[in-house]
Amino acid sequence: MKKKHFPLFIFAAISFFYISVSLFAGPINTVKNVSFYKFGKSEKITFFFSGRLPNFTHYVSKSKKYFTLRIDRTKVVNKKFSIPHSFHYVKSINKIKTKNEDSRIRFLLSVKSLKIIVYPLKNPNRIVLSFRRKMNIKTRSKVKAKIRSKRMPMKNTLQRSSSIKKNLRLKFMNGRGVVVLDPGHGGRDPGAIGIYRNNEKFVNLDVSRKLFKILKRNYLKKNKIFMTRFNDSYVSLNQRRRFSNRMNADVFVSIHSNSSRRKSLNGIETYFYNKKASSKRSYRLALRENMQMERVGSDLDKIFSDMWESEKVVASKKIAELTQNTLVRYLRMNNYKVKDLGTKYAPFAVLKNSRRKINKDLFPTVSILIEIGFLSNRIESRWLLRESYRQKIAEGIALGIKSYIFNKRF
Repeated sequence: MKKKHFPLFIFAAISFFYISVSLFAGPINTVKNVSFYKFGKSEKITFFFSGRLPNFTHYVSKSKKYFTLRIDRTKVVNKKFSIPHSFHYVKSINKIKTKNEDSRIRFLLSVKSLKIIVYPLKNPNRIVLSFRRKMNIKTRSKVKAKIRSKRMPMKNTLQRSSSIKKNLRLKFMNGRGVVVLDPGHGGRDPGAIGIYRNNEKFVNLDVSRKLFKILKRNYLKKNKIFMTRFNDSYVSLNQRRRFSNRMNADVFVSIHSNSSRRKSLNGIETYFYNKKASSKRSYRLALRENMQMERVGSDLDKIFSDMWESEKVVASKKIAELTQNTLVRYLRMNNYKVKDLGTKYAPFAVLKNSRRKINKDLFPTVSILIEIGFLSNRIESRWLLRESYRQKIAEGIALGIKSYIFNKRF
């Protein structure tokens, strides 16, 4: 090679290297929003991303004063983040300068004995950080003793739940019953997006409309039936609960469609409220649904006593089991081989603060949340596109509600 062409060759090689790096490397992501909220005794910090979910690592310093989150190929615009006054575990959050395109975010911790969980979620793409105080064996035993002392005896709870069922039956037989149907998500909140690009908010709304018509025409003609939304509009979780309380709902049914990273996962499941979750997946699902919470701190725990909560759990468990079994059996009778994932419990915020008045006394609303199928599963997503299948789901849920209220098994 001639000497005069050598500089040109070097320039071409360097430019080719930089062009190939820019083409084949993943796109630089940005943190578009950060949210802070409380979930039980945990304090949650969520980072929302403009692009796909980035790779990340995290570690705690030896002194346990600092927690560091490292996110690959992501820009963080804010150097400092303002933390709400109700947060007690994290003092400050700062962005640390790095030479490459990765971002490092450092959290100054106020408590050394913290349990920190970090996990990614999709739709929208985000990383959730959960901070919770670790309990010693002594403090844990004290807390359990307090809960036991406050709890109502199981016999009284069962008697009270059966009286709730009798009151419901008489109320609906006399045409004074109230049912509130809640199509999940809506408006700017699309919910899960299926394989065939079918949005959860539209599936939930269509099934709820069909359920409304079936209950009104066939089973609950003289009773009142309401919906939290009749169109594609955004309704927050607080507004849904307030609406249920304002309508003095006896039965509250929330309709949702499921989604999972595991494309093979399929089936129908029904949830009722409980402070604890029946599994890790149930907890994550409740966390994903509770992301709509508008306030950082919530005073919901002050509203219900332990006795009321146990009464609500027992009453809601019965309708959840009946509705789940009836829906699965009805779909199988119509040649849909659906998988029965059973009844589960989780701390869904939309199910918690629901109450009704009977003769100036407050009673908990019997409330359930039904996951009618997985939009992430190829077969169930295709089924949910069919209007006939959505009609069958609505008919099965209606039979389950009827069997609970009037004590007539399907």
